[in-house]
Amino acid sequence: MIPEGGQGFCKARGNLNGELITFSYGRVCATAVDPIEKKPMFHFHPGARLLSVGTFGCNLDCAFCQNAMLARAGPQDVPSNYTTPEGLAASAAEKKVDGIAWTFNDPIVWSEYIIDVSKIARRLGLFTLLNTNGYISPRARADLLEHVDAVKVDIKGFDEHVYKDMCLGELSPVLDTCKDVLERGIHLELAYPVIPGRTDAIETIRKFAGWVVDELNTDVPIHLFRFQPPYRLSQLNPAELPGLNECRDELIRSGLEFVYLGGVTGGDQDTRCPSCGALVISRASEEATEKIFVKKEQVSRFCPTFSKVSNMTKDGRCPSCGRPIIFHQT
Repeated sequence: MIPEGGQGFCKARGNLNGELITFSYGRVCATAVDPIEKKPMFHFHPGARLLSVGTFGCNLDCAFCQNAMLARAGPQDVPSNYTTPEGLAASAAEKKVDGIAWTFNDPIVWSEYIIDVSKIARRLGLFTLLNTNGYISPRARADLLEHVDAVKVDIKGFDEHVYKDMCLGELSPVLDTCKDVLERGIHLELAYPVIPGRTDAIETIRKFAGWVVDELNTDVPIHLFRFQPPYRLSQLNPAELPGLNECRDELIRSGLEFVYLGGVTGGDQDTRCPSCGALVISRASEEATEKIFVKKEQVSRFCPTFSKVSNMTKDGRCPSCGRPIIFHQT
């Protein structure tokens, strides 16, 4: 399907002398040491520090991508440094982080590299986290998830039309990925962008909540991400907090137990026990202190970082009533 010398839609793979190859293997374009809460991931190793790593390419083309300078780039478009799997895992260990987060672009497009690094990282006591759109075929998904400890899936909108018209993809494979992650016993959290006039209709939010309750679990953490206008939707206005809070209230009314606002600072990002209401994890958000640039464009510029994360759980449970709250602790 790819002509000789051409690239696939993802730009991370191509046809070289009649052979399908990956251009992105080991080609690291961006790294940073981040708190796990920035991904965002709130119920897996709270307070952990991660080495965040990304390359170029993506298997979707979302009109609201905040990292399009990487996601829609090919090997000739952005600078990169070749790093062996051993070298990357050693770098993470030297930085004394707790795990490696595959992020910035979609990690699915360099799955082979993730698998090779993760094998070494696990021997070094490091966990692996995917920050992904979840748009992956079943066989490739099975290969990758075998080497992953936690997954945050971005559901771009609970509507096939959003995926077709704004992302050039499909929703149904993403939903299958979410179910597969849980069935394998891997920690899962979801993010949902609140885009005014596109993804924020209350009926759509209600359907999304119903699917999570029916097909996943009421305790799957949901991060409603505040839309800020990037890429092909730069003409739109940012999402307003009242609209975000309305969506959050609808999710909670539908039975979801852990719903947070993402892409905002100064809001309530704490975790309270759904059973007794006790404060179990407190978080203070702030603007990101470390800025990463690729070709003079800031990467992940709408993601705040976190400081002063206080985990008051006892063995991952509420200290007051014993309700399970988090998957793992540092």
